[in-house]
Amino acid sequence: MRWQWQPSATNRDMAHPGARRDHRASGFTLFEVLLVLTLVVVMSSLVAPLLQNSLASFRLRSSTDSVIAAWSKIRARAIETGHVYQFRFIEDDSKYRVERWYTDNRNSQRDQDEEQGEEGNEQQSSDELRQDEDDNWHYEESLSEGVKFHGGDQSTIDEEGEKLVESLEGEGADDWSTPILFFPDGTTSTVSIVLRNDLNQFQRTTLRSLTGVARASQLLSETEAQGANSR
Repeated sequence: MRWQWQPSATNRDMAHPGARRDHRASGFTLFEVLLVLTLVVVMSSLVAPLLQNSLASFRLRSSTDSVIAAWSKIRARAIETGHVYQFRFIEDDSKYRVERWYTDNRNSQRDQDEEQGEEGNEQQSSDELRQDEDDNWHYEESLSEGVKFHGGDQSTIDEEGEKLVESLEGEGADDWSTPILFFPDGTTSTVSIVLRNDLNQFQRTTLRSLTGVARASQLLSETEAQGANSR
């Protein structure tokens, strides 16, 4: 067997100096690391506002959907139980409330019943008391984080057939809005409410009285929200 000389690692590096230089060049220099970190910071500063805007828009749409879902649930409850329910909110806040609605003119209604006979009046009082005990369905919830009720209006028809638009802003000390009503026959108040997020994006939701169907607009600017009419 013939012996053959094999070059050592040092001799190979000396014979091929480029191989050793390539091995050393496979790492990153401090300058390269700092450059990459700088690019990451710059890209993050550009992307963060876009993500924040998308998240705020998503929360606004989600809140609008939750209001529409609550309206649908209340309407179904009114039809099922034969009772009138109300939806109220606090302007410039995220809270809304659902509960039974009791008319403020019961006394005048009972006065009319007295003309028809005391028996009918007693029956009505008994029915109201029974309904109060049997139906205590109510709840209070809030919109998504950063979303608030910006306001709303209600449309009515006066005695001359003219359309009147009134604000839903609450007049009492409790700050709750004028009730949005849902009746056992499936009809509702004709209303339009506006929600806004922290980025001053707005979305309007309109509730049709005859059908009880609600629909939402696209996202609006402040000028568009102020100029939009309930239709």
